[in-house]
Order: sequence, then structure tokens, then C-alpha cells
Amino acid sequence: MKKRYRIHKQYATEVPEGKADRPGRSQIDGLDDLATAFWRLSKWLDAEDRGRSAPARHALRQIEKFLNTQEIEVQDLAGRAFEPGWAVTVIYSTVSPDVEVEVVSETISPIVLCSGKVIQHGQIVTTRPEKEKSE
Repeated sequence: MKKRYRIHKQYATEVPEGKADRPGRSQIDGLDDLATAFWRLSKWLDAEDRGRSAPARHALRQIEKFLNTQEIEVQDLAGRAFEPGWAVTVIYSTVSPDVEVEVVSETISPIVLCSGKVIQHGQIVTTRPEKEKSE
């Protein structure tokens, strides 16, 4: 029997028997990585000079169209108030007197959804308010 492998985050892993054979599974394999790469490229292009990056922006729009046809949604939570229960891992948390509620200060990787279901959990950095000192 021929073994199946997939590349994910620089590691080759054997696909468990039956996993790739489930209906729809082969259609979303790799789309989470593509969606994350799309998100990273769009953030990078936002910081670049618009005149020099026109061809890259066109390619990015084509990737976005493809992801939309596959019902892939990318959620960047940066700047939003943190809510427990999100499909995220808090990588690091800082304390600041400048915030009143815990906020997502940086998105390391976004949440990726396919047809409304999470296919990749996000990774974030949060900033919490300082605890009030009791007198």
C-alpha cells in the first residue's frame, strides 16, 4: 500500500489511514497554509510602495478570488478586544496602563475558516490592563 504524505510547517507527516479519504478532506488540505500565506503577503504589501507592487497586488487579488470560491475566510483579530473562546492560542501577553480591557495587540497567524468551520487556529499576542492596586 502506498503511503500518503503531506508537508505542513516544514515537517513531512504521514496522513492517517482514512483521513484523506473523507469527503471534502482533500479539498481543504493545504488551503489553510495558502490562506495564511495570502494574509502574510497582503500585510507585507500594505507596507510596501504601491507603485512598485502592482503585479503582486494583482496576483494577490487572484488568490483572494480562489479562496473565496473555496469558501475560505481569514480572520485577523489585531486591534480587537480579546474574547475567551476564540479559536486562538495566546503566544505572549503583556501588561500596559494604556488599555482598559485585554486587546489583541498582534496577530502572529490568523484564524482560517472553511465554510464557517475552523481549519486553522490563530496565534496572537495580547495586551492586558494593569491590575488595580488595593489600598
